[in-house]
Amino acid sequence: MSARVQSADAPPHRTPSFVCEVPLRVTRPQERILLARLEAARQVYNACLGQARIRARLVRESKAFQRARALPREDPQRKRLFAQARGQHAFSAYALHAYAQPLGRPWLPDHPETGQPGV
Repeated sequence: MSARVQSADAPPHRTPSFVCEVPLRVTRPQERILLARLEAARQVYNACLGQARIRARLVRESKAFQRARALPREDPQRKRLFAQARGQHAFSAYALHAYAQPLGRPWLPDHPETGQPGV
């Protein structure tokens, strides 16, 4: 059985789907709150992305990572060395969650645009 190859000029095959877009009707104060929260989320996301990129670079530069890359794929030591490199530089989903957690808490409740009382 041969695989079907799609040419680059052909439009992508679309599956049947239904999307219903309903405009959000908000008041001015609600809009300000939403925009402030979305902006805060964007800043937290970008901070986490930047931190992840820094940690990924450090992992790739580590000696354990370099040694692991030199080993054949079948070698069980390879997996341990990669894990060691990630652990040394706290490069995991949980570590990034821990990094992000304090970013949104101290200032967001006191932000004037969110409408939230200070804690």
